[in-house]
Amino acid sequence: MSAESPIEKERRNIAELLRDWPPLAVDGVIEEMLSLWNTQELQERITWRWNSRLRTTIGRAMLDDMVLELNPLLLGRNPEEMRGVVVHELAHLVTTNRYGFRVPPHGNEWKSLMRAAGESTRATHSLNVDGLRAKPSRRRRRRRIRVFPFLTLALFAPLMSCAAPPACCDECSMEVIIEEMVGILVLRGQVDEGEPGAVLLDDGFGDTWYGAERRFTLSEVEADASDFGVNITFSIVDSEVQAFSDFTARMVNRKMAIFVNGELITAPVVNERFSGSGVLSGGSAGWSAEEAEALIAQIQNAE
Repeated sequence: MSAESPIEKERRNIAELLRDWPPLAVDGVIEEMLSLWNTQELQERITWRWNSRLRTTIGRAMLDDMVLELNPLLLGRNPEEMRGVVVHELAHLVTTNRYGFRVPPHGNEWKSLMRAAGESTRATHSLNVDGLRAKPSRRRRRRRIRVFPFLTLALFAPLMSCAAPPACCDECSMEVIIEEMVGILVLRGQVDEGEPGAVLLDDGFGDTWYGAERRFTLSEVEADASDFGVNITFSIVDSEVQAFSDFTARMVNRKMAIFVNGELITAPVVNERFSGSGVLSGGSAGWSAEEAEALIAQIQNAE
């Protein structure tokens, strides 16, 4: 006999949730909030749906598509959270529509909408997720072990185009790369649940699926003071610019986890495709000088 799936185990809870929260009720909350926030023009653009593939995430906002996704498994256990979750995710869509992707996800702009709605401004939930957390299969763990060393070696070496002459790998060229290198960024980009090679990590805002490890060599990393605090700017060595650009293009509006010596240090949302350089803004307030200095030192000493 095959084991019950999570949704089968939670069937009774979900049935009660759908009874108390039919589509018209959810639509009503959305209409009410858009009216409160004076954004009725978004009514035709915003849609919502149940997503039973969500496990420990109670809801999420798909910013590009203007879609709210709701977790029937977790909300079935906690129907009292339903209205707050709808408002929470809707506020993300409204904030992005007003201010663009450069504001922090749970910054002051988002919080002001939540306060106006009379809802909590907490960024994460602390609900019981027993039995909902996905566990990688034994086969997937073995696959990661095989793939990661290959990716690490392949991406750490200078990347070559098909038309590049063999001389680009000679001793002289390698010396140039070594002289330019001032640090390494180890990145994992956000992916959909269960993608091969993905890992489930708590990045400070709840569990998120991240893809395979990528390593990029830096030619420059420094602090840049501004009126909004200190930003950290960095540049990628020339031989890896195209690969970095392609990687960040797939991460726009998604998170990019940054690791130093195996430790997750930050997981910013990528606002736009990077070319050969980028900025770690540290949110709307920026980094303090001490935070920026410590983070730069970590990056420069990365192995």
